[in-house]
Amino acid sequence: VNTHSDGDHWFGNELVAAPGVDIIASAAAAALMTPAAAMELANLWHRSDEVGDFVRAVAASFDPSGITPTPPTRTFSGSLDLDIGGRHVQLIEVGPAHTPGDVLVHVPDAQVLFTGDILFIGAAPLVWEGPVSRCVAACDLILELDVVAIVPGHGPITDKAGVQRVRDY
Repeated sequence: VNTHSDGDHWFGNELVAAPGVDIIASAAAAALMTPAAAMELANLWHRSDEVGDFVRAVAASFDPSGITPTPPTRTFSGSLDLDIGGRHVQLIEVGPAHTPGDVLVHVPDAQVLFTGDILFIGAAPLVWEGPVSRCVAACDLILELDVVAIVPGHGPITDKAGVQRVRDY
């Protein structure tokens, strides 16, 4: 499952792509997951200006120029219930917030939630698309879910106190 369209969350798709393997994203996210978008991001690494310097510093040794853009093979809007090896997994679209097609991945029986970049723990949240009220609403939804472990897009695993701090920010 790709939680959104930022390259650091979908450029690994090529490593799992195979016949019979679904790579799932929201329709809004998938619309942005194109070879052109991947090339645009890869080109940032090779710029010889402040933008290139910044990208190389922030992304450390990651260089996307060797990535084969592999878009999702299945999309949805709203929500999608999956059975993965006998386990119920619920995908909940909460974008536009951080990006146009943000998705939460809820594993109810494990009380675990994967948030993608709706949550940055230990850093200021980024809202590329917005409005900010959608990010707040996504945090409110997370706070309503029966979860004990929350895996953010960036930062350490957290709990509802971490979500509350992001929401309040």
